[in-house]
Amino acid sequence: MIEKLAMLPGDSILVMDGGSRRLSVLDPGGKYVRSFVIPYQVQDVIAIGPRLWVLSGTDYSEARIGYPLQSTDATGTTPKPFGRAFPVLESRPSASQRSIAGGPTGVWAVRPDRYELEHFDVNGKLLEVLDRQASWFPDRELEGSRRKWSDPIYPRIRDVHVDRMGRLWLMIGVAKDGWAPM
Repeated sequence: MIEKLAMLPGDSILVMDGGSRRLSVLDPGGKYVRSFVIPYQVQDVIAIGPRLWVLSGTDYSEARIGYPLQSTDATGTTPKPFGRAFPVLESRPSASQRSIAGGPTGVWAVRPDRYELEHFDVNGKLLEVLDRQASWFPDRELEGSRRKWSDPIYPRIRDVHVDRMGRLWLMIGVAKDGWAPM
């Protein structure tokens, strides 16, 4: 299943097929160029240069467990940890997931269940952490969309984007006041 598209330098297209764990490159006309398999489930991918990609996913291998961000070159050689390690919480898979976006100063990453943005340089060094506090987006230590079916759905960050001016945009799902299940 196609889950993500990313533009590469030269107008090539990077296609992420999550079901088969495959990344494919298409030329500007849509013709197949190459593909390779990533050895774990990838949620997001960005190109931060002509030959460097950053992947966000869940990898439980001994070498990469706890590193939701990985970097690889355009040939798909073994991904290497990118950024910092995070604790792997057994019943909290979203604690190790990140949506990512590339910008002029590096890579931005955000967890779906926490209003906290991490900024890394292109080598994976943590530059800053923006931790936003909002009454409508409470910190939580509970996995899932809500405690009980009758509760409102918890806010969840769906995606992050950096525009040409370097501004960060977040897509956040928030339940409408008074929401109730049907």
